[in-house]
Amino acid sequence: MAGMEEDSTNNYRIKDIVFFGSARRILLQSANGPCPLLALCNVLLLRNQLSISTDARYISFAELVDMVSSYLFDANARASGEEGSADMRQNLQSCLDILPRLNVGLDVNCKFGGPRDFEYTQELAVFDLLDICLFHGWVVSKQDSRAHEAFAHLSYNQVVEKIIAGHEAQARLTAQSEGQ
Repeated sequence: MAGMEEDSTNNYRIKDIVFFGSARRILLQSANGPCPLLALCNVLLLRNQLSISTDARYISFAELVDMVSSYLFDANARASGEEGSADMRQNLQSCLDILPRLNVGLDVNCKFGGPRDFEYTQELAVFDLLDICLFHGWVVSKQDSRAHEAFAHLSYNQVVEKIIAGHEAQARLTAQSEGQ
């Protein structure tokens, strides 16, 4: 319940700040580590799209899931009611299913071609439906033409697979040369 006095790994402390001259409330990290839901909520709080009671000092993870679920549903209800919106309804349902799992991390696979390039995952649909852009810093510079040509079209997972395949090929060659 909002306003809880004790802090635990499932509760987040609320802080009052001034953001571009306006009073806002933001959530502070708990001991649980990375929390994409916390980041989503802070973006929505700063945009004034979510609000937390001014007398609340803490808010639970479950309350955050409920708040974001309600916001997702309300913000996308009109689009999901339009003709040809089966994909929108499916994305919305996937997001509602994923929200409760966003307390410990986010499954993203960066692509090295640009700061907004990611391999699609269901978790990214949450950000898309909330109109929140994600950025990463793992970008291969176009100035390094050889590296850019080799890596810009690949994702992190694809690069890891190529490295593993290279190590396996090297091990086979080493084993063959030692066997002769």
